[in-house]
Amino acid sequence: MTEQKPTIYVVEDDLETRKSTELLFSLSGFTTLCFESAESMLDSAESMTQLATSHCGCVLADLRLPGMNGLQLFHRLRRDGITIPVILISGHADDETIEQATDAGVKEFLLKPVRPDELIASLRSATQRDAVA
Repeated sequence: MTEQKPTIYVVEDDLETRKSTELLFSLSGFTTLCFESAESMLDSAESMTQLATSHCGCVLADLRLPGMNGLQLFHRLRRDGITIPVILISGHADDETIEQATDAGVKEFLLKPVRPDELIASLRSATQRDAVA
């Protein structure tokens, strides 16, 4: 029986960042689904079905997105009963925003620039805990 690779749902509005993130995650053993906005992820029936049944994955969302931001996406997923771990990332977050996110249950809040090894370690931690839960 083959082990399922964790799926990382990347929500990032910058195309170059999405491409480089997808490559990094692929080389690190993750399956990656990328979206340019929270709305595009929520509108994807396939991704929402996978999210609802996932036991091995994580959402990585930029805090600042056009339309719904990363924290709003987190709250929407929880409202819909989707409990997959969510990691938020931003280069423009203040202490209050980070505290609100972590108090709400966001798995981790990373500040840009994030070293690739730090990002991969965070994803591995989030997906391992999710697989055990």
